[in-house]
Amino acid sequence: MKVFLTGGTGLVGSHAIPKLTAYGHSVDALVRSKQGVRLVQSLGANPVEGDLQDSDLWQGLTHDAIVHSAAVLPKRGTWDEFESVNVHPTRLAAEAAARSGARLVHISSVAVYGTAGYAGEGSGSITEDTPFEQLHRFDHYGRSKRAAEKVLWDTVNGSPARAAALRPCVVYGERDRLFSPKMVGVTRYGVWPLAGNGGNTLTVIYAGNVADAICSCLEHPEATGAFNVTNDGGITQKEFFSQLARGAGHDLKCFPMPQPIVLGIAALAHGYKTMTSFGRYGGFVGRAARWLSRENPYSSAKAIEQLRWTPKVAPPEAAVRTGKWYAQ
Repeated sequence: MKVFLTGGTGLVGSHAIPKLTAYGHSVDALVRSKQGVRLVQSLGANPVEGDLQDSDLWQGLTHDAIVHSAAVLPKRGTWDEFESVNVHPTRLAAEAAARSGARLVHISSVAVYGTAGYAGEGSGSITEDTPFEQLHRFDHYGRSKRAAEKVLWDTVNGSPARAAALRPCVVYGERDRLFSPKMVGVTRYGVWPLAGNGGNTLTVIYAGNVADAICSCLEHPEATGAFNVTNDGGITQKEFFSQLARGAGHDLKCFPMPQPIVLGIAALAHGYKTMTSFGRYGGFVGRAARWLSRENPYSSAKAIEQLRWTPKVAPPEAAVRTGKWYAQ
């Protein structure tokens, strides 16, 4: 297939390019800078310089498939910033697919579930049929990803387009600019306080395994709708940090910390962030402790069944790769 990819210099997109080319697809990757040109070329894609917001660019697409992975990630920002990058370009991508009948793969997020994602009843309790819960007023990331999905389905329903929205959980891996650098960075101090005993399965997924799901979408164009891609083999909280440290060449000692203490510290930090970030997105600091200490509540059964998704990299190896890349 001839594939048009956005977000090729980002975490998921940069892992998707070599996977797609390995499957024999030709990839045109949208970039904004000369540095981006060099990166996507090194990964095996043909660079297309342009802007996500340029409707003329989308009007001229003649590709068999569109992979839309570009997005503003969780950070302190205004709603307008999130809407302009996460929502409007999704509409343009959906309109392009609706005109041509191209296969459309949109990278969404489990953030669309809202508080359900932090109050699940246990492992595998949250599926694509789980009702969305109320989002915090300033959770601009979650709101924008939910709005993007609505725009997607409103646009493609009734058209020749065949669309799939992948909902990963916390993504890590080489070239990550948000989560992985911080996690690898803390391991260099030699100690890490576990939230609880550290034996819970962490809600994380390796970017390369999300890229496998993108390839599965192209291999199974008949599968449409939303798909959780949130379980690529399972790794415990303790093992995740230990393997990150191992890859980075750090000797890490993990020690358990009572969950109430961790939650209390997180609540104080969240309160401070909320007061100092009024009107802007305050990040996930208030949810971090619950995320660290709980079992992964999401089910990927639908993606495994309908997309025949098979993650290729085991989580311990993925964590070692990530730690090694950042150490280098």
